[in-house]
Amino acid sequence: LWASKNKLADDLEEVSIICIEEPEAHLHPHQQRKLAEYLGSTLSGQVIITTHSPQIACEYNPNSIIRLHPSSHGTLAASNGCSKIIEDAFKDFGYRMSIIPAEAFFADAVFLVEGPSEEMFYKTLAKQLSIDLDRLNISIMMVDGVGFRTFIQILSALGIKWVLRTDNDISKIPNLNEYSFTGMKRLIDFYEKFAVRSAACDQLINANKALHRGFTAVTPPKVNLDGMDIIKAALADQGLFISVKDLEYDLLDSPIGDSLRDHYRGLLDEQIIEKMQKSKAINMYEYLIENKDDLFLLDGNALCTPLDFCKTYIEALYAAN
Repeated sequence: LWASKNKLADDLEEVSIICIEEPEAHLHPHQQRKLAEYLGSTLSGQVIITTHSPQIACEYNPNSIIRLHPSSHGTLAASNGCSKIIEDAFKDFGYRMSIIPAEAFFADAVFLVEGPSEEMFYKTLAKQLSIDLDRLNISIMMVDGVGFRTFIQILSALGIKWVLRTDNDISKIPNLNEYSFTGMKRLIDFYEKFAVRSAACDQLINANKALHRGFTAVTPPKVNLDGMDIIKAALADQGLFISVKDLEYDLLDSPIGDSLRDHYRGLLDEQIIEKMQKSKAINMYEYLIENKDDLFLLDGNALCTPLDFCKTYIEALYAAN
C-alpha cells in the first residue's frame, strides 16, 4: 500500500526493494490471483514475494520464480535462481502456468502417471495404504494431453524428484516388418536424457538395449522379454516404472482381480478390460466408489512400488536434512 500510494518515481537515486511475505494469507483462491495481478502490474522497483500458494505462483512468468529447497548443503535455489532453464521448461504451458503444474513448485516429489484414471487410482490407493501424500509433500499428476517429457523437464529444472509409471506398449515399427517395446524405449529415453545416471544402471541398459526391437510378431521372444525385464528392474531402482501391459490389465491380474470380476459380474476377463478402457475415468470412479476398501489387498504388490518409492525418498530426504 505504501509503495502504491507514494508511486515511487522511477528516477529516484535510491534502489527500492519491496518484500512481501505470503500475501495469500486469509484470501480465497480468486482473490489470491487478483492480488498477484495487482502486485505485478502496480508496484515499480524490485519486488520480492514469498509464497506457498500455487494461485500466486501461476500468475508470474516462470523465469521470475525461484524455488528454494533443502539439501545436505543447506537451502538451495533450483537452477541457480531466476533461470531461463525454468522458463524454457514451461514453454509448453504458455506464458503463465496452469494451476496443475504450479502445484509442482511446492512438492518434494511428483509421481507422474498417464491419465485421469491412473491419477484417481493412485490417490485412492495411497489413502488405503495410509500413505499421507500431503504430509509427505508428494503430488500425483497426470500427463494426459501434455506428455511425460514436458513435466519431466519442468520438474528437473525446479530440482524436484520425479517418479513415473508408463504403459508397456508394444507396436509395429513403421515401414518395417519389425516390432518394438515402445514403452520401454520411452522409459530408457527418459532415464538417459533426464534422470540422475547410475553406472550400474547404464551398464545393464547398454548390455540389453538392442533387445527392445528386432522381433517380427507382437508377442516378443523370451530373449527379448528377459532383456527388458533386466532393464525394467534397473530403472525401477531409479524411480522409473512400467506396467506389465497397462493399468487395466495389471489390475485384473492383481490381488483385486476377483473384486473387479464381482464389480463387472457376468463379463469375461477380456470384456472387463475392454469396458475399463472405455471412458476410463468414469469406470475407475464407479469402481473405486464401491470397492475402494479392497485396495488394501494390493499392499506389497508391484502396483504399489511407485508410491513406496516416493515415500522412501521423502523420508530419506528429511532424515538427511
